[in-house]
Amino acid sequence: MREPPPLPSDPAGAPSPRRVLLVNPFYPKDTHASFGKHVLTPTLALTSIAGATPPEWDVAYWDENLLQGSIPVEPFPAVVGITVHLTFADRAFAIADWFRARGATVVLGGLHVLTAPKDCAAHADAIVG
Repeated sequence: MREPPPLPSDPAGAPSPRRVLLVNPFYPKDTHASFGKHVLTPTLALTSIAGATPPEWDVAYWDENLLQGSIPVEPFPAVVGITVHLTFADRAFAIADWFRARGATVVLGGLHVLTAPKDCAAHADAIVG
């Protein structure tokens, strides 16, 4: 509950066209707080984006806070959308940098993008406020 899952091992192939992965990054949990409070109230922004994505796109959603292991990378996404809050900005940036280094287009959005766009832009191909 205090350490993020490891980033995935390197994917085998190139980005898959029309494959998008939406990620809610891990953030450390207060061991004295209710665990359910953290995992049962995910952001609705990413699920709203998933619902508005045209049907010809293959959309996957991954919430690292559900503690189910590494982010899935097969098939490797062409586009990765990541929500960023100050609480977990460093983790979001690590994920963004990992995917960009392997050829995915990364889009960052969320509250931290609104308040610190220059910080976020350094880790993304596009930012959305």
